[in-house]
Amino acid sequence: MHGRKGDVSLSASLLTIANMAYILKGKIDIYGFFAMLTGFVNVLPMDSSQLQAALGKQVRDFEDMLQFQCAKAGDCDIIITNNKRDFAEFSDLPIMTADEFLSGL
Repeated sequence: MHGRKGDVSLSASLLTIANMAYILKGKIDIYGFFAMLTGFVNVLPMDSSQLQAALGKQVRDFEDMLQFQCAKAGDCDIIITNNKRDFAEFSDLPIMTADEFLSGL
């Protein structure tokens, strides 16, 4: 799937979707929101191989390691996060904030 303009392929892990649902619950129609979002964002699956790879690392933020393993398995080129510090501990993928990424488009 590609972004609305079709020039960028966007992906999010299933864990990201679950975290968003928890944060947005009761604030918006999450079913409608995710139906719209999945029209242009590819949702990457998570499985036990990613969990096993994450368990092999001792890092400050385990959830970030799960996200990283999902991005690697999904052949992502970059990780976009507001938590660059924790990803910098282990990521061999480029890490950018959303503002940094959007300013480069």
